[in-house]
Amino acid sequence: MTDAFINSISFGIFSPELISSIARVRIVTSDLYDADGYPVEGGVMDPRLGVIDPGLHCRTCGGGIGECLGHFGYLELAKPIINVLYTKTIYQLLKVSCRKCGRLMLLEKSIETTQTIPSKCPHCNGVQKKITFVKPYSFYEDNKELSAEKIRERFEKIPTTDLKKVGFKGGRPEWLILTLFPIPPVTIRPSITLEGGERSEDDLTHKLVDIVRINQSLKENIDIGAPEFVINDLWELVQYHISTYFDNELTNVPLARHRSGRTLKGLTQRLKAKEGRMRGNLLGKRVNFSARTVISPDPRISINEVGVPEVIANELTIPMHVNNLNMKKIRSLFRDNKINYVIRPDGRRIKVMTENRKDILDNLAEGWIVDRQLQDGDVVLFNRQPSLHRISIMSHNTKIMPYKTFRLNPSVCPPYNADFDGDEMNLHVLQTEEAKTEATFLMQVQNNIISPKFGGPIIGLDLDQISGIYLLTRNGTMLSREEAAQLLADAGIEDTEIPEKDSLTGKEVFSLLLPKGLSMEFKANCCKNCDECLRSDCKNDAWVSIHNGEVKTGTIDSKAVGAFKGAIINQMRTVSDNEELKTFIDRCGRLGIAYIMRRGFSIGISDIDLPQKTMKEIETNVSTAKEKVNELIKKYKSAELKILPGIA
Repeated sequence: MTDAFINSISFGIFSPELISSIARVRIVTSDLYDADGYPVEGGVMDPRLGVIDPGLHCRTCGGGIGECLGHFGYLELAKPIINVLYTKTIYQLLKVSCRKCGRLMLLEKSIETTQTIPSKCPHCNGVQKKITFVKPYSFYEDNKELSAEKIRERFEKIPTTDLKKVGFKGGRPEWLILTLFPIPPVTIRPSITLEGGERSEDDLTHKLVDIVRINQSLKENIDIGAPEFVINDLWELVQYHISTYFDNELTNVPLARHRSGRTLKGLTQRLKAKEGRMRGNLLGKRVNFSARTVISPDPRISINEVGVPEVIANELTIPMHVNNLNMKKIRSLFRDNKINYVIRPDGRRIKVMTENRKDILDNLAEGWIVDRQLQDGDVVLFNRQPSLHRISIMSHNTKIMPYKTFRLNPSVCPPYNADFDGDEMNLHVLQTEEAKTEATFLMQVQNNIISPKFGGPIIGLDLDQISGIYLLTRNGTMLSREEAAQLLADAGIEDTEIPEKDSLTGKEVFSLLLPKGLSMEFKANCCKNCDECLRSDCKNDAWVSIHNGEVKTGTIDSKAVGAFKGAIINQMRTVSDNEELKTFIDRCGRLGIAYIMRRGFSIGISDIDLPQKTMKEIETNVSTAKEKVNELIKKYKSAELKILPGIA
């Protein structure tokens, strides 16, 4: 037997024949339950439509709850009803089809070149009338309302070949006028039992009961020959209930409400919006072993770390399989109250508490599984919604910290498109060794520094980090050896040998972070056009020259170590691996923050004062504009102002 593959999926409209063929029950009554509380046969809760109660079996397929997906029923409508979801399509077809012969009133050669509809049919010379659509579902022909039966009769005349020319696919247009109404399975509209034993029905079931009840009343009135206005009123009521069943937010239609006054949810409301089936159930799922909270910056943690609040770390767990190699470690975790649950070999899950901790420890053996709390270094996934591209979700190592926000290095904000104005992010704790290994090799931050979009570094220094490095590496920045040592210590850089000199320049301190073998030259950001300057003696110190890991000239700024540009980060890929690149970004950011904290970086009110020259220019422009306005007012009052096109 060969494997079957799906080549294509097409969507269309249900025909009356298809509705009756897939249906298992014909609905004939609006009653739900009999006196004993059992579903009435022929009602919208008929047992042949599926089961929702434990212990019962479907009368159609024999499956129980969870096995039977449910079965459709159908209702024969007393009069055709317009499908409110396709009113625009119905309107367009009425305009382009002949009222007599049903053919399209466009010649084949002019279908794509003209948008005007002729007043006479080119096939039968029939004179056409003006079609008007009034929301939500009324159609008029020369101010005379078209009934659903007449619209259906017209659509039946349209040849299938003509439908293809206007792009109508997936069925026949007369199927847009309903004669059979599908009743969905009970499983998609289950009822719930309240504390008092009473059943509370789903919104769709309430609407279906109204549809069946009014349709039955319409059928009875037609059979007894009731006056036309009574039949029309009942038809309008059926049309209203079916329309609000499909969409309960139609223009010019009162909302269908529950007896309590609550608005009922139609099929459209179930599918759309944030809580709908698409976004709420298919695209966004609730998962275990995850946490969500606000993010805040911490430039001292590594770019591949995430600071996790203690309250979250104590709740989220990672399974450990007990064996002889880790027995000692697991017992120490028990003593530190770091085990939340244990799973015995028989599958029973037990919560660890003070009362049972000793018994569990006495019986602990190989084959048991313990759920330990998060600890430093655990591999987790971290993402920010909306996750639109690959690096919107990456793997980080945990660092347990106090307070209640996730801590993130500002350098990692660009790939997440995150900032710290209240953004929230999600943490997912991996449960298997295979998942941890894949996340480590494929999703770790240091393995995703280079963007898959433009091939450059998407992770780099930002804001205060760049300001600190810029101020440190400017010409004239001098530090004593003791100050340089203290600065590096503040930055958490302890394994760097400082040259035996009394004083060091900022460039020399920064050079301690660069790997040997790195040589490059490039133009940094500059207030002048550096192409006019000599490279070696740029007046703005904007020509960066690095030789064998030592900065000779130039000021380090965003073009050198920033995200998206990062010329040094980009070049370091050729002489360093991902781990060394991560360490460089970490140290560079810490050094910039440490220096700017020691030096200070602030502005005063005088820094935002405008120069006298600019103030005079502003006053001149304002006075010129006032003169023009006064001149226009004078011309207007003397009727000399010319009327310009488009101005009344």
